[in-house]
Parts: sequence; C-alpha cells; structure tokens
Amino acid sequence: MWTESQPWSIDASRFLEYSCDEAKELFKDRRNLKRLVQLPTIVTGEWGKNTSQVVRVGSVESVKYAGRQIQFTFKEHSHTTDDLLDDCRRELQLHDWEQSRSHWAVKDGDLPQKFVSELIRGTYQEFPYEIVISYASENIEYVDEVAHYLDEAGVRLFYAPFEEPELWGKSLRKELDVIYRNLGRHCLMFVSADYARKVWPTYESKIAMERAMNSAAEQRDDYILACRFDQTEIPGMASDVVYQDLTNKTPKQIADLVISKLRSRRHSTRWS
Repeated sequence: MWTESQPWSIDASRFLEYSCDEAKELFKDRRNLKRLVQLPTIVTGEWGKNTSQVVRVGSVESVKYAGRQIQFTFKEHSHTTDDLLDDCRRELQLHDWEQSRSHWAVKDGDLPQKFVSELIRGTYQEFPYEIVISYASENIEYVDEVAHYLDEAGVRLFYAPFEEPELWGKSLRKELDVIYRNLGRHCLMFVSADYARKVWPTYESKIAMERAMNSAAEQRDDYILACRFDQTEIPGMASDVVYQDLTNKTPKQIADLVISKLRSRRHSTRWS
C-alpha cells in the first residue's frame, strides 16, 4: 500500500498500462500530464485472494515527471474496500491482471454511479481496534459471548478481559480515555440499569459521546453502536439513536450485525 507521506511516485514505464486508446494518444505529449489533475482518481495497493486493501478515491493535486518516475500528490475525498472494486469490475473497465500489478491506468467514461454511491465520505483512518466494548460487569455473560464471536471472526477489538495483562499496573482512567477517545472505529456499548449507575461504564460512555461529538460529520453518527438490555437511558445520548434490543437478539446475532457493519462498503468523462 502507498505510504502516508507524499509525494508518491510510480515508474513512468507503468503509466498508461490498461488505459483507453484516447488516453494513450493524449499523454504521448508529456505536457498533457497536468491534465490528470482534472480527473477523479482511485488509488489502492495490489489485492487478491489473500490480500485486501483500502481503496482511496479523490483527485491528483500535482503531478510531474521526475527522471524515470512520475511523482504526484493526491487528496483523498472518500474511501471503500477492494470488495467494491471487484463488484464494479465491469463498470470500471478493470482487466484481469490489474489488481496484481502496480500501474497507472486512465479509463474512458464517468466513475459508475454504482461505485460512487457506495463510497464512504472522508479520509480513511486506520484504527488499532475496529471495536471497543463498553459494558457493566453484571452483563458480562452475554457480552463475553459477543466478544468471543467477534474475536473468532478476526475483528480487532478492545475487550477488557482480553487485555488484562496490558492493563495491569497502569492508570485505568488514562488508558480508558485514550482507548475510547482515539483507538476504536466503533464503540459497542451495552446499556443497562447497571451500566448507568456504575463509575467505569459511566466514564467510558462520557468519553465515547465526547468522541462522537468531536468526530467529522461522516463518522459522528455511527461511532457508538448502542445495545440495550432494558429501557435505561444514558444521559447525553441523542434521543433518536437507534439501539439494538438485546431482549430479542442472541449474542451471535449481535456479533453478526457488528461484523456486517464493519464489512459493509461504504466525475468527468475520464478517470484514472
């Protein structure tokens, strides 16, 4: 995958591989390279059966030849997973070997609406944990089953019993602040009367709600994935937040919903 530091570069000999004939003709003249700045652009790494990649969608901000390299800077507007590239392979005019070869192709036509509609707005951020779990110890039997299902499915999660050696001897207040504020993509919150009355769950929920309020708009609405054992309300939680009702869902069903949430995939006449 591309490194985070820019500018990026690619071997000039790989430029225009798998491109449309019109683009090959246009970019024979090196002076036309700057026209790439006008095009919607998809950037990803090689992907395949055993490798998945984040797919970044945006635009080239600057581009130039630098010896045998093409050097460029890129601004990301949205992102998705390589599953969406596979689903839109025909519409994106992707050839069989493109996914396994580093190159820069320029295609004819618009980015397909099917592809654009599934993009997740905003830049991709890799979190150490896909899920951080907040719960009261009185509910641990149910929560523990959910955590084990998620762990078996390969979900990166913070669940305190799994982290006992790491937490040993540390300031719990400081550690929880960092974890629930910065380290998770979603906070899976198990709400109950016990949750609302206890010190540490209350502290975790306060941090999670602060994180949600301070997040970019596209991340704000779904940072907290709330589940409810009863009708307890959490002070500060938006009244219209959608909860999962745990009185009629098994731990396996909740885990499956979380996995589905994590794996869901969330304009010019030419694109590159």
